[in-house]
Amino acid sequence: MPHGTPDWGLVGPKETVYGLDDLGEHAVRMGSPHLWDRRGDVLILTDFSDGLGAFVPFSDGAGGYVVLNAGNSRQGAFSACLVPGRDFTHRAEISKRLPYPVYSGVGLEFTFSLSDQTSYWCWQMFWRDGVQQFYAMTRYDYVNLRLEYWGVDGLWHIFASPVLAISTTEPDKTGKLVVDMTLGEYVRFIYNDRTYPLTGIGVQIVPALVSTSLWVIIQHVGLLGFNPVAYVDNVIVTQNEP
Repeated sequence: MPHGTPDWGLVGPKETVYGLDDLGEHAVRMGSPHLWDRRGDVLILTDFSDGLGAFVPFSDGAGGYVVLNAGNSRQGAFSACLVPGRDFTHRAEISKRLPYPVYSGVGLEFTFSLSDQTSYWCWQMFWRDGVQQFYAMTRYDYVNLRLEYWGVDGLWHIFASPVLAISTTEPDKTGKLVVDMTLGEYVRFIYNDRTYPLTGIGVQIVPALVSTSLWVIIQHVGLLGFNPVAYVDNVIVTQNEP
């Protein structure tokens, strides 16, 4: 018996295969890292198969470093290894500057691992409109097992606690921060299977007479006196988030 899709549509009798009318699903089946929360239009995405060249690495403190790692990945062969220094600000990060997008909902997503000496992972998005700079940040505080956002007052505020997790050598935890550039407000934060609405909470705004840009930073901070090894993979920046 013949099977397949008729020339005039997506539906038809089949015996061994099924139709696929979702191109997002098609992309995931072809290996795209945009597989966890598929909302938004992609500005950049990487599973580090092309290396770290698209990002600026930075580490602060003795013994800190950022390198491309073969293994410890969410998918594919590579991940980024972020090791904070054991003193000073004891942080390691990768960052990316992007051309200023249209005003819309913008998202930052990545998958990460936790070391026993991890203090927190931070999602940071800064954008400048030529007159002001907007700071939108969330972090997972592993020491206190809670999620926090950076408020208009320049302080951290708890929005979920306790948020349990265990240390692993593989990046198996995913978080996504979404903000509304038009309103200068948070929209939501997703951590694994939970979505936390943040609608109506303003981001911090300060004067800044600089050129327009969007800057995203993924930051791993360790406990003072340690060099915790942790990994990040499947980095995705989106626009037009609902």
